[in-house]
Amino acid sequence: IADYARFAQMLLNGGELDGVRILRAETVRMMTSNQTGSQPTLRGQGWGFGLGVGVVTDQAAARTKQPNGSYGWGGIYGTQVW
Repeated sequence: IADYARFAQMLLNGGELDGVRILRAETVRMMTSNQTGSQPTLRGQGWGFGLGVGVVTDQAAARTKQPNGSYGWGGIYGTQVW
């Protein structure tokens, strides 16, 4: 969990962790932006997918309190990171 938490922190930092650039900021923006357009997703309306994460595209349609642009991923046993 500690490694995954550091990975998530690196995404939140725009690709930097502990003062070291891991990914370009443009890469993180691409990863965390909807790449599926208006294609339906398994999560339903209001959701899209970036490169490895789900993305809220329409808060009302998604029926979530997470704002548009929020991103994250869930595990098989109900674990979530947002």
